[in-house]
Formats: sequence, structure tokens, C-alpha cells
Amino acid sequence: MFFRPSGITPESLFLSDHGGGPIMTVTEDEHGYGKGERFGALLRKYRNIAGLTQQELADLSAVSIRAVRDLESGRVRRPRKVTVQLLASALRIEEPHRVALQIAATLPALRTDEGQARLTASLSATSGLIGRKAELLALGELVRSRDRRMVAVTGLGGVGKTRLALEVATRLNAKGVSVVWTPPSAHAVTNSRSLFVHELVRNPQGDLRDLDALIDTGQTLLVIDDYDETSLPTERILQLLSLYPRLCVLLTTRGITPSVEASIFPLSPLALPRTNHTYDAAGLAEVDAARMIMTNIGLTRPRLKLDETAVAAIAALCQLLDGLPAALDAAGRLTLVYTPDELLDELSRDPFWTVLSAADGCPVFKAGEVVRQAIEALGPSAWNLLRSVAAHDGCWSVEESAALARQTPVDAARGIHCLLLRGLIRRVEHANRSYFQVLTLVRSAITGGAQAV
Repeated sequence: MFFRPSGITPESLFLSDHGGGPIMTVTEDEHGYGKGERFGALLRKYRNIAGLTQQELADLSAVSIRAVRDLESGRVRRPRKVTVQLLASALRIEEPHRVALQIAATLPALRTDEGQARLTASLSATSGLIGRKAELLALGELVRSRDRRMVAVTGLGGVGKTRLALEVATRLNAKGVSVVWTPPSAHAVTNSRSLFVHELVRNPQGDLRDLDALIDTGQTLLVIDDYDETSLPTERILQLLSLYPRLCVLLTTRGITPSVEASIFPLSPLALPRTNHTYDAAGLAEVDAARMIMTNIGLTRPRLKLDETAVAAIAALCQLLDGLPAALDAAGRLTLVYTPDELLDELSRDPFWTVLSAADGCPVFKAGEVVRQAIEALGPSAWNLLRSVAAHDGCWSVEESAALARQTPVDAARGIHCLLLRGLIRRVEHANRSYFQVLTLVRSAITGGAQAV
């Protein structure tokens, strides 16, 4: 990211000796992100700073004088990559400015024949979404609603926020909605255009109107994955929404502060098997949390007999891992080595037990670290409430939690709201009353019954 320090003028630059020749170095945002300059204007600016004529630049770069003139005048708007590299080398500019030229060279390609624009992320998913039918429908409706232009999906790390956002974005994209996914990641096929959006949105000095070439008059969805308010001020997003009435912003975050003017969508773990209920393999496969483990078993050990013992062990694993998708997926992959019963024995001794760290090429899910970070982010009141109810086995109501934590019901309700957004507790369905329960992994981390790693 490139930022413009305050008090620096466009003329604040100097030439320094580096590697045997002068290298252009600037001490402010001279690369043009903040001014929305396109390739021709940016090339002319760098050439003037270097003190070169068009002919001299052509001679140094081996690019024809006609090409230099056509580029600077805008008659040629899409230079080849090799041309950009030759010009940058001849100008002897530093890496940030090379990137600026490369990005500027791609901007004209974003315009359609009608002079408008659409940037559509090529989204991909490696596996189907397990469960989440109700959440998918509700989140899709929120994103499409003009009254809810900023939606934040919150929850514990590993609960599937990114996966759900990806599914919503994919479905909307198929219906003609433009999608911009930032930051660039493996979840979306990205290129220099995506990098341009990523840099511009996070650059407080950048002119957001540069996105005119990316956001057209149709509906556009901007997904900001793993949102961090400290690195991306909320005011920046609000400016975007003000500039583009057809834009909707979808955030995924492990926690949200009251200053964020977003519709909050807390994502809970997957549905768990019922306790004290006897399942057969087919019946257990209908439960979302169990289906995630059983899908992996089908891949790793298709000949494993899911008898009564194995089915009971899988159901117990789901309870022990709280229906947290990332934890269930990791446990399911371990069935290549362990039987469900063996896995249950290991995790019963230590719910944060890990083995075969990324041996199969998949990222490691460190449940202990995720839980610890979520707990450490709590304020004193919410932490006191969580510590008090974690010592209580079973479900509890607002009034009961207030008594346990020695708080007023109002303060307890606020604390429960915070814990739900962080994903540290879950709602327990009960007719006409609200009950809650601390996640098993969270209770283990607090009581010290297992070592969080």
C-alpha cells in the first residue's frame, strides 16, 4: 500500500545514486493513485521528472518514438506488458511506480463498449456448501436489500464466514451482479485490477472516484474478507456507499464494534446431533455437523464400516468440536489415520489436540489460538460474564447469567450479545424462551482442562 505523508508537495523528490545510475525516488504518493491518473498522463509525468524528451525515452527504452507519443496522448490505451517494463526500466523508477504504471495500463480494459464498466470476480469453490440453507437465503436477501447496503458476517474463526460469503457472491454473480472481492486471495481469481481495488480502498489519500471504471450503474457487490477496522476505517466504506448508490458491501469479520454502521449477521456453528439420541449412519448423515466428518470419511476411508460404535463416536466428535466447520473438516481428514473412536479418545483428552499439521496440503486450523484470540478481544464486562457462565454446565438464560456473573439483566444481555457476535456461545432452541450455551472449546480454554495450542 502506498500512502501520502502530510506536508509533502508533488515536487518533493530527489535523485540518488543507486547501482551506478540515477534512480527516481519520491517521498510522497506521486504514483497517481490519489489522482486517478491513467497511463498516458502517468508516463508523461515520470518522463518529465526524469528530465527526458520523448525521443530520449524512446532511445533508452527501445520503444519507438511514435509509440511513446501515442501512449502519452492516449491514442494507445493498452500497452503491452513488455512495453511497460521497457519504459519503466528506461525511466529507472522504483518498484511502487512500476506497479503504478502496470495498474494504469490495465484500467482502460475495464470499460465496456457502452463506456460503462463492470468488474466481475471469477469465483470458485472447491467443495459444496454443507448445510447453511437458511443462512444462505437470509444473507442473500440482506445483500440484495437496498435498505441494508452494508452487511457484516461475524463469528468465531473457522465457522465458515468466508465460505458463506463466497457462496452468496457466486450466486449473485451468476445473476449478473458485479462482484469485487478484496483482499485478493485464493477464494477469488484475481489480477492487477483486483489489486488496484485493494490498494485504492485502503489508501486514505486515494480518490475513490477512480472506481468509476469498475462500478457500473448496475448492482455491484464489494466483499471485504476478514475485515479489520483498524486497517480499513469505516469512513472509507461509507464514502464508497455515498458515491455509488447501487453498491452493497459485504464484510466478514471475527468481531465488530458499535461504530460500524452495518447490519450484523452472526454466523453460528453447524447444527449438532441431538444428545441422548441413537442414530444410524443414514440418520446421522442428515445432521450438518456430522455430514462434514462423514464426507471426509467417504474420501479417506470409503471401506470403513460405520457401525454403531463409529456412528456414536462421530456424533460425540461433533459435540466436542461444537459443530465448528474448520475443526470438523480437520478431524474428518484425520480419519485417514485414525478411526472415529480413536479420534474421540484423543480429543477427549485434549480438544485442542493436533496432528498431521498441513501434511495433506490443507491449512492448519489452530482451534486453541482462534478461541484465545476471541476471548482476549472481549471487554472486562463480557469476559466476566463468559468466565462465570463457563463454570456452569448446561444452558442458561439472561436472568440466570446475570445471577452467575452478579450483573444486572441489562448488562448481562449486552454481554450475551457481544459473546454471540464473537461466536463464543450459541443459542439453544427452546419454545418461547431464549437459552444459551458456552462452546465446549471455549469452556476447555477457560477452565484449563486442555492446552490451547
